[in-house]
Amino acid sequence: MLMQPTASHLPSMRTEWTVGLKSRIAMAVAMATVGLFLSATPAQAANTLVVSGTTQATSSAGSSIVVGDTFSYTYTLNLDSTSTGNNGFTGGFFDNAVTAFNLSAAPGNVGTWSPTGVNWVISPVKRLATNSSSDQITLQVNATNAPSINSVPFFDLGITLDWDPSEVNIQSVLGTESLGTTLGTLSPDPTLANHYFELRDANYLSVGFTASVTQNPSGSNSAAPAPQRFEHSLNTAGGVNCKLNLPSGTQGTWVQLPAANSCTAPVDRPGTTLLGWSTSSTFPVQVAREQVSKGWGVIDAVFNGQRMIFIPTGGFTQMSGDNNLHAIWG
Repeated sequence: MLMQPTASHLPSMRTEWTVGLKSRIAMAVAMATVGLFLSATPAQAANTLVVSGTTQATSSAGSSIVVGDTFSYTYTLNLDSTSTGNNGFTGGFFDNAVTAFNLSAAPGNVGTWSPTGVNWVISPVKRLATNSSSDQITLQVNATNAPSINSVPFFDLGITLDWDPSEVNIQSVLGTESLGTTLGTLSPDPTLANHYFELRDANYLSVGFTASVTQNPSGSNSAAPAPQRFEHSLNTAGGVNCKLNLPSGTQGTWVQLPAANSCTAPVDRPGTTLLGWSTSSTFPVQVAREQVSKGWGVIDAVFNGQRMIFIPTGGFTQMSGDNNLHAIWG
């Protein structure tokens, strides 16, 4: 499976967040906390999911956020929380499901933006949305006093997880189902999802971020198995020649794909420009051309009945398996 890089320039980021194209961040699974209520029978443990991870900036916003700045986050989801509605979406909203949230900046950050002392609003949270058509969870968090980003007022923070339906098959909400019921499981494995992170300003823009989990699936500190190493083959049929080596790395690492000027045009398409790389050689060229012209990022969608991923030139991909990427010219 090919994992996407940051979704800071996806079309859905230009408007109020809903769960749409991919945007994801690594999480760790469930810990139980005791529900506090009076009962003649012993209290039942709530089904909860504790999420912990780190995210690193891959682009800058003036002096506020600088490439390499790192932030750590943790939040807790109550899987027993019931739906707060679906407003016509194919999933549902669980805005009361977030019971804790925290974000901290690494001491070595060069940028001046800091979440220290920020009051994150989680009762209810701005949005905790599920999407059954793309098997995603998207968390959006507001803050009452977050610093501006490069002199533009802060808007919100977003984290999205996206699973393959064979791993977590999210169901459409018809009534007041619980979050766990909507996910189809009380033990979803976040390490099997693709993950994304954003800090948006009032212009709905975010610098690029990559993210990684800080706990293994059991949530313990025991040593994890040595990560596998994968390679992405670059299909350069037609006489294409790229200067860079094949993208490779251990599982979970992010690698950069060749930029437009790193490859020569194929002999049968002189004068064309390398737009990006796709998991399918039949990815629509016009769609790729429009995505690049607008400065947007990864596309993960279905075309002609086939799931295809497109990454613009110079973009990043997370290593989760061997893959064959096709050059898209236009």
